[in-house]
Amino acid sequence: MKKTFLPAACVAGLLAFAAFMETPGTDRDSKAGSLQVSLDPSAGQKEQKVMNLPFMESRLVDTSEDHGYLVEKYEEYEIYTDLNGTVVKEEPTGKFEYLRYKE
Repeated sequence: MKKTFLPAACVAGLLAFAAFMETPGTDRDSKAGSLQVSLDPSAGQKEQKVMNLPFMESRLVDTSEDHGYLVEKYEEYEIYTDLNGTVVKEEPTGKFEYLRYKE
């Protein structure tokens, strides 16, 4: 009986911990706002009128040749637009991607 009690207790403890982590309403992330604040219709209306959510865009920065390969270097940019689709701000993220083609 002692041999089966410890594994059963461990499994029960893991299940209880998993259930606790999946329970809505637990305050695990102190940076997240409350649900009441996020559903307030007046909160953030001014900010939403100015800019939409940003989208990412990769732009060709450089093309070079390396040991018989054509190497293209792309930099990722965060693009902010207003509600009319006009670009308001462009920020490089510092993330680069390289594509290599055989010539």
